[in-house]
Amino acid sequence: MTEINTAYNTSNTVSPLISLSGLNSFQVTRDSLINTYVLGSDGAVALSGFNGYRRTMTETSMESIDSSAHLMEQKYRSVYDSARQAQEVVGTAFNLAQATGVDYDAIFDAAGTNDSQIGRRLKTVAKMIAGREATTNSRPVFFVELNGFDNHQKLLSDHSSRMVELNAALKAFRDVLVAQGDFDKTLSYITSEFARTFTANGDDSEAGTDHGWGGHTLVMGDMVDGGKFFGQHPDLLLSGDLDTGRGRWIPTTANTQISAVIANWMGVGTADLNELFPTLDNFPSPFDEGSNLSFISGGLSA
Repeated sequence: MTEINTAYNTSNTVSPLISLSGLNSFQVTRDSLINTYVLGSDGAVALSGFNGYRRTMTETSMESIDSSAHLMEQKYRSVYDSARQAQEVVGTAFNLAQATGVDYDAIFDAAGTNDSQIGRRLKTVAKMIAGREATTNSRPVFFVELNGFDNHQKLLSDHSSRMVELNAALKAFRDVLVAQGDFDKTLSYITSEFARTFTANGDDSEAGTDHGWGGHTLVMGDMVDGGKFFGQHPDLLLSGDLDTGRGRWIPTTANTQISAVIANWMGVGTADLNELFPTLDNFPSPFDEGSNLSFISGGLSA
């Protein structure tokens, strides 16, 4: 993992794991060798109230901390310097994105998602991709979250509006990536940590569903063999072999298997995948024909 960090983040200015939705379980590394860098919806999170006398006092205090200072003081300055440097790098990335001539606001406006939180976050991701020269990350992984799917009530109305919002944001993200020439380099993976029951928890229009297991995953990108269904779909039969009750389907494909295919496309050799995904051996190889997970055109990378 240390070698991977060095290769994919040569100057170590900004982590290759970038989240626009806080810390999360999808970007955890073994022994925390690579930590997640958290952005705000619209870019780097500025230091609160960092201006005037407060800025002068802080900068003066930080400059007085050197290698002879207490270890806790040295660590405090290290964190401060890292935050300031990362903020500068993100600003440079945004400037590089602006120089492409792509009208980000117009594209997201056209899709109807310029002011939505998910739209703003994906716009920031697109700008970070366009300005990747500033970050020096060859294989960045961005995490963006869309809430509102825990529909114990009002499933029909609430779920529909969430999907409309997601659809618009993905459409805008796709159009921006095409405009800046990055759609063939960016793979979007849309998934959830849990799904919903197949049966409702009521018999009226206000009813919803409860927590389930197996669900669907979407992938998007020019490298995707699109318009097809991959994996193994369970029979939608209540009380069948894969139903644990009320249509809580046992998943037929693990997130680990899908992630391994994506990591392989990103350049991780098959011999190294188990280091990234220690539970991969618990499932059939995602590269076996029977797994039906060849959703990326071009096939396997050694």
